[in-house]
Amino acid sequence: MDSQGAEKRAKEIFNEKCGSGFKGKFVSFGFPSITHSQIIEVQDPDDLSRSAKAFVDKVIKKFNKDGYRQEIFPGFYYEPPKTGSTKSNGKK
Repeated sequence: MDSQGAEKRAKEIFNEKCGSGFKGKFVSFGFPSITHSQIIEVQDPDDLSRSAKAFVDKVIKKFNKDGYRQEIFPGFYYEPPKTGSTKSNGKK
C-alpha cells in the first residue's frame, strides 16, 4: 500500500471509530450568544480526551417569561478529540 492509500485508510478508520462530528443538541442559557457556523468547544468533564471543537450546525433561540435559552446543534468537528476514550468501564 502506498502512502496515499495508507492515509486514506487511516482516515476511514478514524471516521469509523470516532465519527466526523456530534449528533444531537443541548440547551444553554442565552449568554454567551452562539451563532450558526461558530466554533464551540464541547468538554467531557469525566474524560477530557473526548473533548472536541465543532462547528455549530443550527441554533434555535427561545425567549419567554422564564428567560432566554438556546438549543445548540453541534456538527462536524473543527478539531476532533485528541485521542480515543480512556474512560474505564469500572472493571479491573
